[in-house]
Amino acid sequence: MKLFISCCLALVLILAGSPAQALEELVLYDNFRGTFVEFFKGKPIDPNKWEPDGRAERESYDLVREVRWYSLRMLNRLYAGQSSSVRVKFPDPNAVTAIMIQGRVKDLELIECAGNDRIRALRASGFFFNTGTTFNEAEGDVLASIHVERRGDSLDPPGVLRVVAFVFLCADGGCNSGTTLEFEDLGEYQVGDQIRLLIQWDEANNQFIFQRDNEPEFIYTYAEELNVEPAHLPRKRLGVSPRLAYCAVGPGEPRPLAFVETLIHKVFVNESAAP
Repeated sequence: MKLFISCCLALVLILAGSPAQALEELVLYDNFRGTFVEFFKGKPIDPNKWEPDGRAERESYDLVREVRWYSLRMLNRLYAGQSSSVRVKFPDPNAVTAIMIQGRVKDLELIECAGNDRIRALRASGFFFNTGTTFNEAEGDVLASIHVERRGDSLDPPGVLRVVAFVFLCADGGCNSGTTLEFEDLGEYQVGDQIRLLIQWDEANNQFIFQRDNEPEFIYTYAEELNVEPAHLPRKRLGVSPRLAYCAVGPGEPRPLAFVETLIHKVFVNESAAP
């Protein structure tokens, strides 16, 4: 009898300590591999896995989005008064609840114009749910992102960026304004170094999980009532996004510039989102 009671108590303790819903395993989505010749010449991006998703690409002076060196290579160069992005998105965004990327920022240069200039150089992000607004594209959507960035007002030495976990509530259809729900600095990053970034939506526990490399996870928990309905624009994507304010340049002064080249070697997703 004592043995039976002990077993029952042990079972209760195990169940009490178990999460409400286990998170899915991460599996490889794309490693951008190809033949030996394609390593040098490049090859097309797989249209079954990726769709283009750049913003204001017409403002970029130089723009590259390709598979080369067994990597997804993205490059963007722009000048003062411009803002653009080079991105790819998942064709089935609603299935994606976790994204992990391995890669590096190959090169970056920022000749700032104003304090709000910035380059988001290596980024995984997505719109995950909506707070219940009248449909107007991304208005009311909650955006979560993990990325490596350099800001114009940074006091870090050249070549040093910051890894950031970011959660944002969009206030307009283009998500150009809104409320920052969370902004967490996850430490320094040196241009050229390899890095692994993870973002995962744990809907059952009302939280986003962020992680860089093997460091401790950073968890942001939001109010359950925020998650009213699916995101209006449920995009999940990877990319680079420079932005420069407009400012006048005097004779002989260097023209404000934002340049970034990024390589993503591998992409992992939650198991049910894999092809």
